[in-house]
Amino acid sequence: MSTVEERIRNHKYPAYNFMGRRKLWYALALLAIIPGLIVAAIFGLNQGIDFTGGTILQVEYSQPVELAELRVSLNDLLLHEPTIQEAGDNQFLIRTAVLTEAERDALLDTLAELGSFEVLRNESTGSVFSMDLLRKAQLSMLIAAVLILGYVTIRFRFDYAIAAIAALVHDVLVIISVFAVFRFEVNSYFVAALLTTVGYSINNTIVVFDRIRENEAKEAAIALMCKEDGSPLDEPVPATPYPQLVNDSINQTLTRSVNTVAAVMLLLLSLLILGGSTIRMFIIALCVGMVAGFFSSLCLVGSLLVDLQRRFGDRFAKKEQAEEKEFDPSDYMNEVPEEFLDEDFWPEYLDDPELSEMMQNDSNKRS
Repeated sequence: MSTVEERIRNHKYPAYNFMGRRKLWYALALLAIIPGLIVAAIFGLNQGIDFTGGTILQVEYSQPVELAELRVSLNDLLLHEPTIQEAGDNQFLIRTAVLTEAERDALLDTLAELGSFEVLRNESTGSVFSMDLLRKAQLSMLIAAVLILGYVTIRFRFDYAIAAIAALVHDVLVIISVFAVFRFEVNSYFVAALLTTVGYSINNTIVVFDRIRENEAKEAAIALMCKEDGSPLDEPVPATPYPQLVNDSINQTLTRSVNTVAAVMLLLLSLLILGGSTIRMFIIALCVGMVAGFFSSLCLVGSLLVDLQRRFGDRFAKKEQAEEKEFDPSDYMNEVPEEFLDEDFWPEYLDDPELSEMMQNDSNKRS
């Protein structure tokens, strides 16, 4: 490979071969999902009272009571660990599984051991309410998927939208699989974590899509500049092969993606250690989702785009793009790296017989 070709293909960015390992990425994705789905199908998810129904009790003490002390007392009493939240000054909201009358009396006696209190709320939520919550959670995920599909299709192309939705489904299934295998409790926080993960993952995916589109514009501008400046070829310089272009685009966004996920993970780990048990399952779900979203946006999205392009070609290209025959290089001048405009660069490029022959062969293959 000539020096000039290296300058074109590997301009100032890492050169990890993401697209050459597509089968590995698919295998890792399936390995993370299938075992958990099998466990979920056989044993189901460990659903919390938000989905199974239970008892909600809100109390107010007349003197200060520590949350940790209250949690220890109730954990020793109840078979299933309750959810306890501070609801104000000396007020606590307690969620438990469905309690019998005797269990409820025992719970009130335990609360009385910590001091005098007043019951502000004592309710039971049945399975009807819980099923309604489950339906709303499923509907919210469906609406998010449809909106993302429409947005990516309008802004980019339909094959981009397919790849984005497939990556989001992967992220959601990874979280579900982890919670199924480790029997973590699934509650309303879990649904919030899923939607948060979808938002993070699609944001990172859009960054990659934008860079791919920018690089396609650069390729078109460079090709026409060679043609107008006296290229020795009868045709414009052939574009970078699509897998190479996608791979370069991912490498160009790699540093940004690593920095983003590292910053988010530091915050989440801090909350996991210091935040208490109330939000622990929420933070765990977010940690799993961030890692899954990072993997899918870098490894799966590009792989899916390349395989879709190989299978369907330019069938998904927008009509105006497919019909466009000529480009105005001035529209893309801001997208061309400065070194490509250096007056010393193009003479070297035009006088390189090895690179000219390579591009002529590539052009013949593409035609």
